Order: sequence, then structure tokens, then C-alpha cells
Amino acid sequence: SRNPLFCSVCVIISRQGTFGDIPFATMARFAISAFLLALAAAQGVNGFTAQSQAPAFAKSTTLSAAAEDGEREAGSMTAREARVVAPATAALAAVPLLGSSAANAADAAFGAGSFQSSVAEYFPGAFPSSQISKRVLTSLKNRGHSLDNTLFGASICSDEINSVPNSVCAQLQKGLTDSKGGLFNLGGLAGLPFVGKSGFGAFFSHCPVDGKVVIVFGPHVGISQEGVVGKVERVGMTKPSTACGAGIGAYKALLQARKDGVDPPSDWTMDKQEEWILNELKGKLHDDEYGSGIGAGFMGNGKMATVTYRTYDLVWDLMKSGLDISVTNPAFWEKVTEVTLLGGIVINQGGYSGAKKAVVEDYFQPFVFQSWRAQEADNALVKEDLFKSTFQMKNPKIELGL
Repeated sequence: SRNPLFCSVCVIISRQGTFGDIPFATMARFAISAFLLALAAAQGVNGFTAQSQAPAFAKSTTLSAAAEDGEREAGSMTAREARVVAPATAALAAVPLLGSSAANAADAAFGAGSFQSSVAEYFPGAFPSSQISKRVLTSLKNRGHSLDNTLFGASICSDEINSVPNSVCAQLQKGLTDSKGGLFNLGGLAGLPFVGKSGFGAFFSHCPVDGKVVIVFGPHVGISQEGVVGKVERVGMTKPSTACGAGIGAYKALLQARKDGVDPPSDWTMDKQEEWILNELKGKLHDDEYGSGIGAGFMGNGKMATVTYRTYDLVWDLMKSGLDISVTNPAFWEKVTEVTLLGGIVINQGGYSGAKKAVVEDYFQPFVFQSWRAQEADNALVKEDLFKSTFQMKNPKIELGL
């Protein structure tokens, strides 16, 4: 039977009281899962806290893996990988994990091996983009952001699936600028702000007088309708393709080089961005996150989630470096009154392929929502955390050590 990766139930219950405008169908699934949780407890199903369950996942959990040819094969998770993707949800909700029979029942409610179940398993704290943007826009407008005083920028991967009308960027752009103020693109492959010092300087120079700056940033990852992390259905294609190709491609190159005992390939002339990702990702990955190389588990859901989290770390590090060059200059704050940062992971959901087609919405897992401003007395940088007050939940990046 399926391993009890039951992060979904915990997050479902924690969401119910915080996002009251979730669509009815989604709320119905939440209610069914909560019912199954209570039913399992009443029947005396053996449960474990997330803390006590984690070692078991590290030793025994196997996940379906999507190989390059689209077939699935089993791959075991490492201890560190289990910590990243296993339901360590005691930090998010004090709800016990359930035994495998109850897990199967809840999977039936969600649809085992589906987009929704993989989001809940691997990205606890992710919500539809419309829910995220609504919360963020309410918070920003309460802080004085308006159509006339806000400059909006984004560092999201240049993949076309991140530019659809209902993406988190498009919704924030419309809400902040009524789509008239435009969007300054800071990001390149994998969402890294490759514009550098000159790009950040140009961006900030466009800020309205005494204006405010908002930046959304992060990598993206696709999840297919069958729940395969790192794959997404694209318009006009007969089968899901890789997303994010830059991050996953770098990981594949590192695995192959490690297996062959050679340095990763280099082509700085024609592939500078990917080369940078490859070299920096190598420093972020831990030994037990490489797995066993090309073979079982190579393209497993756990591996793809891990690569996405590590890529997020790269984006955040480079974003802070770019910002520090500007915000530490006292003259910067003579024109800009506030810089607000929304960082996280874009989770792409493709439409159904073939005869079945549907309008679907991406999800976004927030990790950072901060306001930066200068203290009037001495221009010292003040950072205000807006995460909990906006999303009404604990930060999964911090609580779960992702």
C-alpha cells in the first residue's frame, strides 16, 4: 500500500480556517479529508507524529519516478530528501499522521497520483495563484500601494508557461499597476535575476517619486495531471515536458558528471546562464541529494522537489546580492520609500492533453514576504516580515527546514 505521505491532511485542515474564499469543490475535498482523519482516529488507526515518522520515511519511503521516456520506476528517498518532502507537518499543524489504510482512503478523496496530491505532499503551504495574489494585494494596498506610486518587477523563469494571464505575476501586475505600468523583467533561466548591477540600477531608477517597489521572485516547477513533479502538459504537445528545464537540466548534468567522474561540461560562450546555474547548484546540493545517479529514482518526485528547493535558494541569494548593492546606498532612499519582496516557488499546472482540455491555475508556495525600508533617523535598513499576517500560516521554509 502507499506510504503515509499525509502532509496533505495537515495542510488541508490548517487552510480551512484561513482561506475562506477557496472554491467549493476544493473545500469539499478538504472536508472529505478531514472526515477521513476523524474516522481513522475513531477506528483506532495507528498514528504517528510527524517527528516520530520522519526516520521511517528516511529508511523506507519509495516514490514513483518519471524517467526520461515517461515511464515510472521506484526510487528511495535519502534522509535529507525525506526531510524536504515527507510530511513533517507537526510544525504546521498538530495533527497525527495516519496509518496506510487511512492514507489510501484520503488519496482516493484527492485522487492518488494527481496534481493536487503532489502539491500537498511536496509543497506544503502552496495555494492557487489567485488566492496568493488576493492576499498580497490586500496587504500592499493597506500599506499605501496605489496604481500611481508602485513599480513592479519580477524575477521568474523566462519559460512561456509563467506568462499566462492567470499567473501570479500577471495577477499582481494587474492589481498593482492596472497592467498600464508594465513589468520589469529581472529574471532569466530558472528565475535567477541575471540582470546584474546594471539591471537592478535601471529598474530602481524607474520608481515613481516617493514611490514603492514590489518584486516577486523564485523558480518554477511543473506538476503533471498525473502528479509527476518536474513535468507539465504544454499547449499542442502530446505528452508532458520538463519544467523547469534549466534547473532539472543542470541537475542531470551534475549527476552524469558525478557518475562519470568528470567535471560538468562547460560552454560559457553560448550557455552562460545555464553554466552559472550548474556551477552554483553543485555547491547547494548535499551528497545525499545526488542519489545513485542515472537509474532508479533519478527523475523521482522527491528529487525534483529537492532540486526546486535548492534552486530557490540560488534565486534568493542572488536577489539579496543584487538588492544589497542598491539599498545600502543612502541616496537610494531619497526616491524609494519601500521595497517589498515576495519570494517562493511557482508550481505550473498544465491543461489536460488530447480531447480533455480545461482552464487550470498555477499554484504558488510563498517563502518570503518582506518589506524593506530605511529608518528615518540614520537610514538603517529595517526589514518587516509580512508573511504570517498576510497568509495566516507558519512559513514552511522555516518550520520544516526545507
